[in-house]
Amino acid sequence: MRFVIVRHGQSENNRLLAETGALRGRAVDPALTDLGHRQSELLGQAIGTWPAEWRPGHLYTSLMSRAVQTAAAVATATGVKIEGRPALAECGGPFVEDPDGSRRSHRGAPRADLLALCAQLQLPADCDSDGWWRQDYEPAEASWQARARDFLATVRRAHPPDAVVALVSHEGFIQHLLRQLLGISGMTGWFGTYNTGVCRLWDEQAAHLAGTTTADCLNSTAHLPPDLVTD
Repeated sequence: MRFVIVRHGQSENNRLLAETGALRGRAVDPALTDLGHRQSELLGQAIGTWPAEWRPGHLYTSLMSRAVQTAAAVATATGVKIEGRPALAECGGPFVEDPDGSRRSHRGAPRADLLALCAQLQLPADCDSDGWWRQDYEPAEASWQARARDFLATVRRAHPPDAVVALVSHEGFIQHLLRQLLGISGMTGWFGTYNTGVCRLWDEQAAHLAGTTTADCLNSTAHLPPDLVTD
């Protein structure tokens, strides 16, 4: 199986952090900036020109608005249908941060709002007018690891070994997807991913490499001119 893992385009919170160095006044579920939309459009156009061996036949996205908007641009350019999955949300899930710094869970965008962002988005049945996140705030790294492991196992069961699957997610959670795919445990480092940065990995087919996954590229922004690269 081949995996194309993409971080969403620049969000309003990303821009806030870049401009102020802090997230005071952050949005719970920020949308893409104009720059983020442009990054996503260029990403979709680039994917549409990739060789067939890397062109996704399946597209899964986090249900955070910035990821849905990014995935929608990819779907528009490639014609691949989009399936929304709560399991691809950022580490911790959507949350409200109180003035004292404590965090509490937020339900995420309602069904109607998500479909307004992307009419062809396929949503889980329990995504309704109250949102889609059904857990408490998720503070523990072990839970992020388990979520990544379980989601990848679900994808592998759902598709044949020759499938190409694209996942649109978030910088923090992408760390755990990559570590699971590459068999890395106990890592204290960080895989940097720019907005719409692309990671491509495939399962080795040679008998002596069975069960291993190789990275073709990590955090590629070849689809962006240098002045549009942001983190």
